[in-house]
Amino acid sequence: MVTNDYIHVDADGRVRDKAGYLEAVRSAAGRYTDYRLRDNHIAVLGNMAWVHGSFENRFEAADGTIRNKSARHPRLYRLEAGGWRNCAMELR
Repeated sequence: MVTNDYIHVDADGRVRDKAGYLEAVRSAAGRYTDYRLRDNHIAVLGNMAWVHGSFENRFEAADGTIRNKSARHPRLYRLEAGGWRNCAMELR
């Protein structure tokens, strides 16, 4: 899914490494009830791929609170043994 040197930048500017990102995903008390990718574009450059587009999602917290979000997402993928892995993502 992600490389060992993965970097994730949230829309608020917070930077997380792989461990920090996976902990944030694990600790989220709730679930995504909808996640849609929009306008994705992919450029493959050797063993790297640049993906950019936008997404919309809906998150339902354990207390019933609903959060709707939309953002742009430039991502960088690297071809490694086992397939393509995300090595960087920034939400805008």
